[in-house]
Amino acid sequence: MDFKQMQVKAKKKIKKGEEKLHKVYDLRNVEKTVDLIMGIDGGSTQNRVVILDSSITPSEQYIIPSPCVKLEDDREVIPNTEDLADRLDSFIVGENPSKTVYIGKERVLRGTKMVNTGIAASSLTSSVLKIDEPMFYINIIDAIGYALCQHYNDAIPTRVNLVAGIALPPEDMKFSKQKKKFLDNIVGRYTWTHKDSGVKIAINIMDVELATEPEAFVKAYYAVNGLEMPELVGCINTGGRSIGAELMFNGERIAPASKAFRYGGNQFLRDLQANCGNSEKNLGEPSIERLEDAVLSGKLKVGNSSIDIVDEIKLTCQQYGKKLMDDTIKEVIDVAGKKLIDLNELVFCGGLARGGEYDISVADSYGDLLEGMSPQTDYIVVEDNLIPLGLTFIAFNKNADLLLAEEGEEEEIVATQEVEEDFEGVDVPLNFDEE
Repeated sequence: MDFKQMQVKAKKKIKKGEEKLHKVYDLRNVEKTVDLIMGIDGGSTQNRVVILDSSITPSEQYIIPSPCVKLEDDREVIPNTEDLADRLDSFIVGENPSKTVYIGKERVLRGTKMVNTGIAASSLTSSVLKIDEPMFYINIIDAIGYALCQHYNDAIPTRVNLVAGIALPPEDMKFSKQKKKFLDNIVGRYTWTHKDSGVKIAINIMDVELATEPEAFVKAYYAVNGLEMPELVGCINTGGRSIGAELMFNGERIAPASKAFRYGGNQFLRDLQANCGNSEKNLGEPSIERLEDAVLSGKLKVGNSSIDIVDEIKLTCQQYGKKLMDDTIKEVIDVAGKKLIDLNELVFCGGLARGGEYDISVADSYGDLLEGMSPQTDYIVVEDNLIPLGLTFIAFNKNADLLLAEEGEEEEIVATQEVEEDFEGVDVPLNFDEE
């Protein structure tokens, strides 16, 4: 027996969207300053970033997991591998002492390094507004840092000036003082350092454009597909901690009808857990981790075997779909002074739009109810997350001069035409937010 040839093999579980983290990067700084626009969607399960530079071509999405731990010291936490996913260990220093400080001096670990600390992970909750959670601010800056690392790899700029498009739930944008509070606490200067590589970036957030998550999504959807937005459109954006609901009238959100329901994919899993416990299949109450896999395959792993729980998933989808429809009518449609039959189109998106291998989802149950109550309303289900792309272009439309050189009106018109040609490659019109 040759011990040198022996190794323990284990299957690595990679969450959808985080594949790029499971690569080895040669992270290095280059002494330079860049101006960028970014769209940032800070969710309860993942943080997503799209980068737009002077090429005016949006990047792919860069994603990091949201759960993390904060350490108060500089202890060594050994990475499992050379993959970036196993080296999510950063220092963040906020340089805004005159403001209400949500970011001071933080050391933040995610992924396997987080697990290896033995400390329970922190996550965003649905019981508190995002703008009141320090973790939300930390996640945004950390997501920016790791997006820059993946985007530039061995030529990471030392200084970045940026305008950010950031998504907030409708409840966090209900009053102007809420928006002011968030802007006061996120606009400013930060130093982000990746512990393992030593890469350091001075981040200057110069301004922020805000949009609700469903607003950003629905604008991106119509822009990407080259479609004209109908007069009255509804959007249901399903996240992990909450579900955002929005009505768009002539391209603008009806603010009083914006709503964030304080339940989402996380609550769905807990409801499924309860339905499994009440099942005649003697399933008990499976762990949430097992159920995360089961909602994709329809099979619940039990030891070395698996049990079909499609019936339990379908029941939970039906219960959830009805609750969501009832809340949509009561909290959104009625508040706007509209009727369900007034809707030209309704877009359903996010994690609960995905049906898994067995093709049953909350979106299906919700759609069945919509078909019965308003058969003339077109129902659109989108599984892709378009929020960071929508945020990027909302920010770009109001801050294009950051990336486009201003050399006279005639040359500016030519530049705009060239920008539109660049967008043709990704099927994204330039000014979809134009009034």
